[in-house]
Amino acid sequence: MILITGLGNPGEKFKKTRHNVGFQVLDEFAKRNDFPDFRFSRKFNSLLSEGFLDEKKIILAKPQTFMNESGKAIKSLVSSFKPQASRVWVIHDDIDLPLGKIRIAISRGAAGHRGIESIIKELGTKNFIRFRIGICPKTGKPKNLEKFVLQKPSEAKPSEGEDEGKPERGKLHRRPSEAGFAELRSSLALRFARADETKYQRTFNKGEEKIIKSAIKKTIEAIETTLKQGLEKAMNEYNK
Repeated sequence: MILITGLGNPGEKFKKTRHNVGFQVLDEFAKRNDFPDFRFSRKFNSLLSEGFLDEKKIILAKPQTFMNESGKAIKSLVSSFKPQASRVWVIHDDIDLPLGKIRIAISRGAAGHRGIESIIKELGTKNFIRFRIGICPKTGKPKNLEKFVLQKPSEAKPSEGEDEGKPERGKLHRRPSEAGFAELRSSLALRFARADETKYQRTFNKGEEKIIKSAIKKTIEAIETTLKQGLEKAMNEYNK
């Protein structure tokens, strides 16, 4: 049995965001291979679809935890179905890869991806297969990543964020009181907590959608190659 998990955040508002590309891959994989509709499992807190491909039983899972807690849902699935770590496959977005680029990896660190960090922590191993899908724009990783991933394309401005935090000329700024510092610390803590839950939520524009659709198709082909011809063959073919 092989457990194939796509990472993302639940809810309609996250459906077409960068962070949910793992969900999109599973949806298209299920359609292409005539898997049944996904059904919610309260036991595993996941949407599941089961089927067979190349005489192998496959469980497709979309955890309905938020991204940062993906490992909890996957741990419950692994505890129940008991696949070997190498038969746990995870599909996810990757800000360190150019938009549309895919890479297959195994026994690799999380590199800051909260969903992968959660899985490694809960499973106690990083010896699972990952299908990484690049979401970084052609302009490169933004300096203000948090702002970039939370905004819609129409809201972005080339110079946005360059002067943030700088005092206006001609104005004096008083040092905040201790109470002011405490309020600021509390505000920042809440802001970053929310940012962790909604990171990479910027949606794709039309040009990017075309690229990501091609990447989704290529990822599905890579998964099918791995199933039918093995990991080494797939890595040689798709990690170019």
